[in-house]
Amino acid sequence: MSHKLSQHLQANPEKYSLVKENINGQRRFEEMLKFFWNLPEAKQFLHANFLPPSKSIINAESYIHKGDQFFDVKNFDQALSMYNHGILEAPHPMLTEHYDLYNSGRADSYLCPLIPLTKYVGAPEGRTLSLAKAFAKRSYVMYELKNYKKCIADIEKASKCGYPPQKQKELDQMMLSCLEELEKASPKKGRVPSGACGASPEEVPEVDTTTTTDYCERLFSIMQVEERREKPPFYKILNYKVQTPPRIPEINENVPVLSKAIEISSSAARGRCLRATRDIALGEVLGVEEANSVCMVMKSYMYCSTCFRRTSSPLPCPVCSEALYCSEACRIRALTEEHWLECALHRTMVSVGLPEHTLIYKTLKTLSYNQLKFFHYRLRKEQDDKPETLFSGFSTYRSLFGLCTNKENLSFDFLFIQCQIVFIIVKF
Repeated sequence: MSHKLSQHLQANPEKYSLVKENINGQRRFEEMLKFFWNLPEAKQFLHANFLPPSKSIINAESYIHKGDQFFDVKNFDQALSMYNHGILEAPHPMLTEHYDLYNSGRADSYLCPLIPLTKYVGAPEGRTLSLAKAFAKRSYVMYELKNYKKCIADIEKASKCGYPPQKQKELDQMMLSCLEELEKASPKKGRVPSGACGASPEEVPEVDTTTTTDYCERLFSIMQVEERREKPPFYKILNYKVQTPPRIPEINENVPVLSKAIEISSSAARGRCLRATRDIALGEVLGVEEANSVCMVMKSYMYCSTCFRRTSSPLPCPVCSEALYCSEACRIRALTEEHWLECALHRTMVSVGLPEHTLIYKTLKTLSYNQLKFFHYRLRKEQDDKPETLFSGFSTYRSLFGLCTNKENLSFDFLFIQCQIVFIIVKF
């Protein structure tokens, strides 16, 4: 957020007092935002230079070099992370079979004139060597982890991206070794499991995360840690298991995401709250609900931008360096639906310190002004009237909007920052 704006206002006590008078917890958010939107100083200091999505050979090569250093000392989790970053940064070739899908259904009317429409045209021939190299390097990591299916998939990707023919022989030998190992492990003698050979890389499924324990055990033997009985520092990363939500023993018929042990109640002192209907045992599961909305924290670079599934071998967005996908299906879904909106703006949002707020921008752009106006009127009316039937399930935003916000206890500094965030997003 702009420190210059704060400094400018504080230098003018009369103006600063006016701002504090209009931005406080006693006023509605609409009133605060309307005042802030018409503030000349906000228009003067709050602006961002548009940064188009881009790829970088220099950044990709830097990550690949770091990955090689980790690989040489058998630190495979860090090597894998560096190679994945290199894949995201490297210029991407044209995927001709999906070109029409990637560039369909887009309308200039959705975008602010400041933001050009992002068209996927692919990198020029000869500029995709970094991507091929990163895929090839990642295949070596997968081979060391004995994840032969992913190793084969990465070898095929490297070949498609123009990996040098003089270096291809070593990859071919590694692929043959993978096929031999898969054949040995095949339930039917002499037959390679489906998806290991003859299938496109996109069709190779993500390995079940529970099997990563086996990879860790193999890593222990490689690093000869059995004698020391110590686990390497990357044990937790490679041994990570995606947690499955627990089951609710007795489901509340009125609110299926809650247990019968609690019910929704309301009072003047607490607002809407949860009330116990019986004694609750220690560790008892009281509720299991899906998120109302989800936003990816991009710095993790370990989860699919579409389905949020953990992935060790992501596919990149062909245009930007921020999005990653666990499969070709998720990538096509993202690029044919709404990713093109955030793809065009993500670097700019990062530059102003609002990477996670790209979700808000995408939501605003996919709804019309009339829809937003209708929803706003409906939500405010329900909040003012406080009807008994306001609760309509934890999965709906209407229920969340009606919760007590304690807005009157929020500080001026916090509300001032929120006004700046909304101003920047709406301005785009």
